[in-house]
Amino acid sequence: MVIIFRSSKKEDESRLASMYDEEFSKMKKLAESGDAQAQFDLGYAYYSGQSMKQNYDEAIKWFKLAAEQGCVEAQFNLGITCQFGYGVRADKTAAVKWYMLAAEQGLPEAQYNVGWAHEHGEGVKQNCKTAIMWYERAAEQCLVSAQFNLGVIFANGIGINQNYDEAKKWFRLAAEQRHPDAQANLGLILYGEENYTEAIELLQSAADAGSLEAHYGLAVGSI
Repeated sequence: MVIIFRSSKKEDESRLASMYDEEFSKMKKLAESGDAQAQFDLGYAYYSGQSMKQNYDEAIKWFKLAAEQGCVEAQFNLGITCQFGYGVRADKTAAVKWYMLAAEQGLPEAQYNVGWAHEHGEGVKQNCKTAIMWYERAAEQCLVSAQFNLGVIFANGIGINQNYDEAKKWFRLAAEQRHPDAQANLGLILYGEENYTEAIELLQSAADAGSLEAHYGLAVGSI
């Protein structure tokens, strides 16, 4: 990531600006010489618009150079740009391609996005079994959103047989990370199993964190 120098003292601004210019110049030279990390840093600088004019074309150019050398962060960011059309025409198939490269290197956020794409058929053919595989890889790295999605899939039998034991397992892991909707869903399942004490504790915690599902369950008196 690009180092940004900031100061609240006006007399330091020109000194800090020159320090940044020097740092940027060094980074650009490294990037031009083929250094993948510098290429990513330069792409991020253009992408974020920190201390320079935002330029998606330049960002994508440097991200691609870094990504082609295996820089996992650059691969993931290219997936983002393609998915949402930042500086390029939105292309969900291309987004999955870049996410997949990062996912295969073990980046949990990329694994989650590949799973989501397969679950919803975005840029690839819908395949719930493949979605589960990628969600599990991300979830095993403690990515809470992947843990929650697995809970939802198993609880509702999305593309597979319904399995409350698996649903509880994944909801619990997400709930332990204070995911409100995971707490609410786990609480509802446990209540149905007559584990009232833990169920109400989970639902109350979820409601306190703003879960509408937990609020509804508590309010209607079914919990």
